[in-house]
Amino acid sequence: GIELRQCGCPLQTLWRGYLTDPTEGYRYSQFVHHFNQWKGKTKASGILRHQAGRKLFMDFTGKTLSWVDRDTGEIRPAQVFVAILPCSQYTYVQATGSQKREDLVRAITDCKSWLGGVTKAIVADNMKAVVARGHKYAPVINKTLKDLALHYGCVVDPTRPYHPQDKALVEGAVRRVYQRIFYPLSGQTFFSLAALNKAIRALLGPYND
Repeated sequence: GIELRQCGCPLQTLWRGYLTDPTEGYRYSQFVHHFNQWKGKTKASGILRHQAGRKLFMDFTGKTLSWVDRDTGEIRPAQVFVAILPCSQYTYVQATGSQKREDLVRAITDCKSWLGGVTKAIVADNMKAVVARGHKYAPVINKTLKDLALHYGCVVDPTRPYHPQDKALVEGAVRRVYQRIFYPLSGQTFFSLAALNKAIRALLGPYND
């Protein structure tokens, strides 16, 4: 009612007002999903323009995590893959050995399994592991990513440049990953990439609450 007519009212505020009993009602991601379904049937305007489940935005963070090789004592860097659903802000994080296409495909596959579904499109910011041949208007994606898209029945879209809101969405997700994933893990030592990812997975639940 009144809150919806107030400029800049965030969905978090609406959700808290709706959740009078913490043991009952929708979780935040479910609330956002149903809110967007309702919004699509009304003439009410709002700042959310993404359709639920339509796109998954992905990128790698600029900073890296690390793990220690027990045999050599070498500190090995780990790239960090981040994917976000724009409507619910649900975010997936995974450490990888590199940003090469094999590691990217594994991260996308694990992300789909974790989310329990497939979006209609995966949007990448012209990653080297995605683009086979660059072009100002229509870069060509490589065969590996084409096969991945065919397998999942979706499209991989590196072609359109980000709208400012989309770029801000991914950058905001990366900043939160630094705060909620990188910082809590900063004082810990891991002896395998698998152990590092196990710790990341343990933080993803509270991250998305």
